[in-house]
Amino acid sequence: MKVLVVGNGFAGSSLSYFLSQRGIQVEIISNPQFDYSSSTTISAGIMLPFSGKRKTLSYNVSKALPFALDHYSKIQDHSKLTLLSDLPVRQLITEARDYNDWFSKTNDTESAQFIDHIHLSEVSNKLKNHIGYLQFNHANAVNSVELLKAYKTFSPGNAIRYELFDFNELIIEQTSVTYKNQQFDQLIFCDGYRANANPFWSWLPFQPVKGEIIDIYAPNIQLDFILNSLLYIIPQGADKYKVGATYNWKDINEITSQDGIQYLKFELEKLISIDFEVIGHFAGVRPAIQDRRPVIGFHPKFKNIGIFNGLGTKGAMLSPYYADMLANHIAEKKPIDFEVSVDRFTELFQNSDQ
Repeated sequence: MKVLVVGNGFAGSSLSYFLSQRGIQVEIISNPQFDYSSSTTISAGIMLPFSGKRKTLSYNVSKALPFALDHYSKIQDHSKLTLLSDLPVRQLITEARDYNDWFSKTNDTESAQFIDHIHLSEVSNKLKNHIGYLQFNHANAVNSVELLKAYKTFSPGNAIRYELFDFNELIIEQTSVTYKNQQFDQLIFCDGYRANANPFWSWLPFQPVKGEIIDIYAPNIQLDFILNSLLYIIPQGADKYKVGATYNWKDINEITSQDGIQYLKFELEKLISIDFEVIGHFAGVRPAIQDRRPVIGFHPKFKNIGIFNGLGTKGAMLSPYYADMLANHIAEKKPIDFEVSVDRFTELFQNSDQ
């Protein structure tokens, strides 16, 4: 079997890996600007068990997070590249209500497995406005740039074309597709937020979110943990830190903005009590779906054209588990969970003009 994968971020690279592990030949088409504008390459790669202001468990975290950590550990051991952080991940507790919310979660079996301990004490005298902190179990951050390099060490035979996909060069046949005179059994789009303009998938309810991050130099903060609060702060070594992120549902582009950097600097100044220097500023677009679930499977009409998308802010955590699920479906016809299957949106396709 031979599969063409369009996209080389968390989704495309992980799917290519799991397909290759099953003996399937893969060819990848990657945007030529990928290294500079991809939401994956600028991603902090942070994997947290809880989401949002309500501190709810992240979607399918009990399966997806352990799977991701085990997967990245194996990739790290094989590639000899440093992918996972060895630092603990801590959440600031800013008020008594925060503490009560977190403490109540220790009585819930599923939530409690991700809570190491809660301290009503200062986590660092360089951080402002907190009364304590929570340390997570199993949370981590993966270095997304190094991860993409590591994947290549597993599948050196996978060809990568750095070009924009040209829909005019695609021929769809009964049991295969042909692209630029090459025949493939299947074509899988892992093209992130660009699926909005993909003629096969534009009917899906994408709600992409622009995010901006900054790199800072702050020699006096000296954090020996990953901090999660309204912003995250991730140590990068040599007194450098990655700080993010913004959420913008209106300006869907990969261009850094003054509003973005001003917001990050303003919130960071409320969070830390020491001076810092901004040394980098980046923007990307997260490929989110309306119901905040991944979308996986094959087109209702064109059965050889598939999709793996909609990972949103959870690409690092969700991509291995669901790439493995899709690879099992392609290789062995195993079912895809309906809650992440493209089939859950069949009515939207029927009501579209496609």
